[in-house]
Amino acid sequence: MKKLIVLVVALAAVFAMGSVVSAATVDGLFMYKISETYEVDGEKTDAEGFMTFDIGAEAELYPNIVVDGRFLFSDSDDDDFGFGLYQAGARYRLMAENGVEVHLGGGVAGLTGTKVDGRDLTGFSVYGKAHANIELSPEFGLYAEGSYAPGLLGSFNFDDLEGSGQIMRVRGGVTYDFTDMIGLQVGLSYTDIKVDDFEAEDNGNNGGAEEVKINSLLGGAGVVIRF
Repeated sequence: MKKLIVLVVALAAVFAMGSVVSAATVDGLFMYKISETYEVDGEKTDAEGFMTFDIGAEAELYPNIVVDGRFLFSDSDDDDFGFGLYQAGARYRLMAENGVEVHLGGGVAGLTGTKVDGRDLTGFSVYGKAHANIELSPEFGLYAEGSYAPGLLGSFNFDDLEGSGQIMRVRGGVTYDFTDMIGLQVGLSYTDIKVDDFEAEDNGNNGGAEEVKINSLLGGAGVVIRF
């Protein structure tokens, strides 16, 4: 949660720099769990619960350069599972023609407030991503984004045991703008997290865990606010 606060404060500071920000967007979705599971050493468990949301913000600082951040949080009905995924980075607009925009970028993705089988899972990694916006009409638009953090220049820990991990996320949806400032969106989100190769403790025991996975498919709706 501390990382989320830092992310929000940083983005707010960026938005306050009106002299350099040419456009900014804030969005949020309340998500429904279509399918969500966690797995420790092949033992898969369905995550029950409904409290899930996805919030994001972005700002174009200079022509074609956009900084952005997102936070995805999913809770469960018990204390055994719940995860928070944050992403913060920047992207460059490669093209903008006939209502189609394509961006490439990267940043840092990490886990916060995450429990699997009642044990803490933390970590972060550098990621790369591709992003696209398509304007279907003045009111309707499509968006799609895929990011992958292969575990390079990062660190992951499960129950105080260090391992290697990877984070993949794909999301997309449809937007409808009521005005130039306010719109609605409907979207899907798929997240796949895997941590393994745990280092053994001094006694040679790896704590009984060899692989931890989180797989989440969500769908939901929310608002978009543009500045």
